[in-house]
Amino acid sequence: TASDKSPLLHAVLGLADETGELISPIKKHMFYGKNIDMNNLKEEAGDLAWFLNLLIHAIGSSWEEVLEMNIAKLEKRYPHLRFNADHAIHRDTAAEKAAMEGA
Repeated sequence: TASDKSPLLHAVLGLADETGELISPIKKHMFYGKNIDMNNLKEEAGDLAWFLNLLIHAIGSSWEEVLEMNIAKLEKRYPHLRFNADHAIHRDTAAEKAAMEGA
């Protein structure tokens, strides 16, 4: 039964599935000239948030912890808090990991 399945697997597969559903209207807009249904994008964003929340719960974490770790990593990667292609390519992954562990 579904209740016997791994919550982690459910979350990851749900994220992959919903990402595909989010990509489809963008692809249709870019290549087939269709209008983008913004309400549909909002719906898919909500579905992604639901599965991301399931993932965070499955790994025993919280939104606060995940976001704090991500902010610490990105602050280390982009010291001036702006995207920089060179910094993205030449990352100091050891420093980023240390920053996340300290978050």
